[in-house]
Amino acid sequence: MNPHPASGRLTLTGSLFIGYVCLLAVALTVIGSLWAIHVDRETDRQYAERVLTVARSVAVLPEVVEGLQAPDPSEDLDPLADRISAATGADYLVIASPDGTRHTHPDKDRIGETVSTPPGPVVDGAEWTGVQDGTQGRTVRAKIPVFSDGGSVNGGDARGEVVGYVSLGILDSSAATDARASIPVILAATALVLVLGVGGSWVLSRQVRAKTHGLEPADITTLLESREALLYAVREGVLAVDRDDRVLLVNPPARAMLGLSKGVEGRRLDDLGLSERARDIVS
Repeated sequence: MNPHPASGRLTLTGSLFIGYVCLLAVALTVIGSLWAIHVDRETDRQYAERVLTVARSVAVLPEVVEGLQAPDPSEDLDPLADRISAATGADYLVIASPDGTRHTHPDKDRIGETVSTPPGPVVDGAEWTGVQDGTQGRTVRAKIPVFSDGGSVNGGDARGEVVGYVSLGILDSSAATDARASIPVILAATALVLVLGVGGSWVLSRQVRAKTHGLEPADITTLLESREALLYAVREGVLAVDRDDRVLLVNPPARAMLGLSKGVEGRRLDDLGLSERARDIVS
C-alpha cells in the first residue's frame, strides 16, 4: 500500500482544497454581484430623493411663483435657474408653463420652445420622479408643480392653481459614476475574503490529510477490505468493542460461539445477553 499517489494524480487533500476554493469563489462572485446591484440601486434611490428634494424647494420659491405669473417669465427665471443649478450640482433645471413652454434651460436657444418630454401628471398638481431621455441625455429627474399661492403638494388643499412646474435632473451617467466608484471597494473586500478563504481551505485540507495519515481513498478502501478479509478468515472468534463497551466488530466464529444475530454492531455488551463468563473475558 503506497500512501503517495502516482505522479499527476490528484490527491484527496488536493481535491478537497480545489473544491473548497471553487465553492468559495462562486459564493463570493454571487455575493459581490448582489452587493454591486444593491449599491447601484441605492445610488439611484439617493439621486432620486436628491432631485425631488431640490425640485420641491425650487417650486415653492416666491421668485419662481411670481416669475411664472410675470409677463416675461424667462427674464427673471433663467438667471435664477442658472444660480440654483450651480449651487445644487443639478445638470439641468427647467421651469416651464403648464403647456410645456420652457422659460429656463441650460441651452439658451431652447428657451421658449416646448419641452421634449410631456409634463405628465404635474399639470394636475401631482409630483413625478423617474428616469427620462431629454435634450441633455438620460437623466434622473423630478417634476414638481408650482402653485399660484406658493403652496406645495404636501401643503394641504389651499394651493391655488398650477401656474407651471419645475423639472430638475441629474445625468444618469453621474449616478453611474458614483456607483462605479464603489466597485474597487467591493473587489478589494471580495479579494480579501477569498485570500482568507483559500488559507482556511489549505489548513482544512492539511487537517484531513493528518487525520487520514496521508492515505488516499483507494488506499483506505484496500486497508478496510484487507482487515475485513483477515478477521473473517480466521477460525478464532473476534469481538471488538470501544471504550463505552459498544460492539465494533464481530466475525462469524464469534457470532456462532456467542449466539449473536447479525446487526449487533453499535449495541452495548449489556444488551447482548452474554453469559457472565463471556462478559468477564471481554471486560
